Amino acid sequence: MTSPVSTFVVNGNVITPSGPPLGNVTEGIGFPLRPIQQGIATAVAAYAGLKINTNKAFSLPNNGTYSRITNYDAATYATPINVTSAVVAGTLAIGRASAYLAQIVVSMQFDENNASREFFLRLFNVTDSTQVGDAVAIFVGRNTGGIDVSFTLPFDGVVGLIGKAMAIELGNADVAFTNVILRNAIFAITGVGT
Repeated sequence: MTSPVSTFVVNGNVITPSGPPLGNVTEGIGFPLRPIQQGIATAVAAYAGLKINTNKAFSLPNNGTYSRITNYDAATYATPINVTSAVVAGTLAIGRASAYLAQIVVSMQFDENNASREFFLRLFNVTDSTQVGDAVAIFVGRNTGGIDVSFTLPFDGVVGLIGKAMAIELGNADVAFTNVILRNAIFAITGVGT
């Protein structure tokens, strides 16, 4: 181990390290190291997801009701971290309090209609039967036989949500959608906080 130096030169500039040394630990250039955790929060990974790659008949209800996307084909990650997934139930449950992003992708086809329509997509706490965050309105133009939707929904993973099964639900359409086929879907949750 080398002994610390009081100054060194970088690109012609003389630099004098400040602060107390961390014992006798030194790096290759000879100045004391400082704990990297000072003032820096440590991020802990959290992620899991579900995906559908095969066509599935789906009911897209109107009159204020919703249908849950279930029976996914597979998990998106072989080893999820701090988020539990249930492929058949179509749910994800966070394992720690943090800030989260729910990534949602839905591709579906349906019978055309000679009028504009809308439906809503929401993140739903299945365990407590409560909506998480705001429902997102999806608008469908007239004479349209399908739609692809992709967005990110931020939410607070508060202590009260830990271990609660959450799912994606679609519904509350203004008019009936008939012969709905869910072509693809992805539901993933990623922790973005500490």
